[in-house]
Amino acid sequence: MKDIDGVIVAVGHRQFRALGVDGLQALCKTPGVIYDIKGLFPRHVTDGRF
Repeated sequence: MKDIDGVIVAVGHRQFRALGVDGLQALCKTPGVIYDIKGLFPRHVTDGRF
């Protein structure tokens, strides 16, 4: 895909957890931004969260 700038994880679906941050980054242009609203991933591996 590689045509999006970033991903906002707003719902904690198991599919997102299974992809992991690396899988979500693979969907993005380099560098992609991962913003984790749900706190699904550790804080140190995402670009931001609430």
